[in-house]
Amino acid sequence: MANLLKEGTKGTVYGLPGPYVEKLDINFSDPRKEVDGQKSEKNTPHPFFSDVAVRNALSLGIDRDTISTKFYDGPPIEPPGVNILSGIAAFESGNTSWTFDIDQAKQMLEDAGWTLNGNVRSKDGVEIQIDYVTTINDVRQKTQAVLKDAWQEIGFKVNLKQVDGGIFFDSSAGNDQNFTHFYSDLQMYTDGPTSTFPLAYMQYWYAGKDGENICQKSNNWAGTNKIRYNNPEYDALFEQLTVETDPDQAATLFVQLNDIIINEFVEIPIVQREAQKYAASNTLRRENIAESTFEGLLWNIANWNRIES
Repeated sequence: MANLLKEGTKGTVYGLPGPYVEKLDINFSDPRKEVDGQKSEKNTPHPFFSDVAVRNALSLGIDRDTISTKFYDGPPIEPPGVNILSGIAAFESGNTSWTFDIDQAKQMLEDAGWTLNGNVRSKDGVEIQIDYVTTINDVRQKTQAVLKDAWQEIGFKVNLKQVDGGIFFDSSAGNDQNFTHFYSDLQMYTDGPTSTFPLAYMQYWYAGKDGENICQKSNNWAGTNKIRYNNPEYDALFEQLTVETDPDQAATLFVQLNDIIINEFVEIPIVQREAQKYAASNTLRRENIAESTFEGLLWNIANWNRIES
């Protein structure tokens, strides 16, 4: 593809950054302990990811620039991820940022009492051993390798696992390898909103009364909160959003919800994915193509025209 782009003279490849994010889900429950016939039971805290310092150190060990430019198209089409809610200008936060700093991650863990025992950090007898799962995919396996190297330098033990996509995304209640059961510490895949008012998307981190929206045995793992996150502040803002009718206030609430997820390292965006990529003849007037995040490229084809010679 790169050679074709360099040699071609009749057209240009364009792309539009989209609302989809390749990201890490962090499990807030313990995937190694079984309670009432299920692992990752919603009231069983994760042994090390319950500590925000460990989640923060995990984020500090992610070289988003390298992953974005080496494994994806890079900026501006697929830039490093900074928000969970991206690609919708009215709702995209400008308050967030990311840093890649292994030394800072090491110091943060030292300060939080996670000290090295050999090559692996531990605290109160608990070692940071991470089972990191994603689908079988060349780009994802390369990403896994980059992250494992950095995290092991910080002092995490990392076990890489891959699952066929047909199994990983199969939501059957009896499939304990799927992303709704989430019986690992980390899982990685692409997700994002499917509408211009992404209320259903932001429900992913909503626990609900008595944790009823959390994926668990009692609801056949059909809740949308796969990571078992439970934050009363987030829930209150989400419930306010469900009844908000003022567009400006709704936008403020979307940003606040995103910022909680990012600043508390609840989920970690790695790369903002493209909405669509296309090639167009250099004779076409590009501004009339009218790219759109949620519409097919041809929606406006009646208005396409050519540049006059």
